[in-house]
Amino acid sequence: MLNLTMIYFALPQLRGITDFNRKLGFRAFWVMNFFMIMIALSLAIAGIVQVYFQRILGMDYMTTQEFMKLWYAVFWTSAVGFVGGVSLYIVDFFRMVIVIKNRESLVRGS
Repeated sequence: MLNLTMIYFALPQLRGITDFNRKLGFRAFWVMNFFMIMIALSLAIAGIVQVYFQRILGMDYMTTQEFMKLWYAVFWTSAVGFVGGVSLYIVDFFRMVIVIKNRESLVRGS
């Protein structure tokens, strides 16, 4: 995440673009971070549930999996949300690259 952030902030400054709208990029960054945290939390809770049911209560593996379905659903929903954030970032990044290319061609043309 740190690399994506540095690229996103450094590229316009290195190319001298000051009026690029960064709202979509900020939104993509926070969407990715939120869903990454949700992925980690859902897997952590699923692990705690599994350990509790298998080790403490002595249930077998397949019975334990039935209780973990909710957390797997949270995991996959969060993964889809994370992919959505990544796609927002990619769209905004290539939109920024197109703006940079257009400005460089205007500078060369005049």
